[in-house]
Amino acid sequence: MTASEYIAQIRGEYPGTPKPIAFRSAIAELATITGGPSSLYNILRDLKENPHHYDGVLRLIAQTIRKGPVTHAGSINAPIFTYHPGNSETFGWGGVPTDIWLDICRFEHWIEDSIIVRWARLTDEINRTANPGRYLALLMASPQDERDTSEVRQVLSNSHNLQCV
Repeated sequence: MTASEYIAQIRGEYPGTPKPIAFRSAIAELATITGGPSSLYNILRDLKENPHHYDGVLRLIAQTIRKGPVTHAGSINAPIFTYHPGNSETFGWGGVPTDIWLDICRFEHWIEDSIIVRWARLTDEINRTANPGRYLALLMASPQDERDTSEVRQVLSNSHNLQCV
């Protein structure tokens, strides 16, 4: 969503479309606020210091997830996920059945790779480029920003002074 070119993520989406993917604008706003698409570490650091700075964007993403996959996974009589509304300070919680959560934990390395490959194929199909490898490369790209590891180094240097009781 933050690539240099427009890449549709749902069928019928195009630049300026009246009905884009629900949180495209939120992702673009996050990229603008943080200085680029590879600045996740900046967001995480800023969230700790200014937790309400991102409320609007995060609320939109949370609502989209709740209205989409949380509501529609499974069937009306046997939904897979549950939603628990939060208070005014939280966005609520999504519940995952224990057996599904354990499978996700056990097989996450295969699930992640499978999702990335399928997403690349679907993105290629939606954009009609006949080159899923192009999208696979974008999805697998590592952030180019260097991580700030000073806090971790500080904790590690201080841990030499700690004693286990």
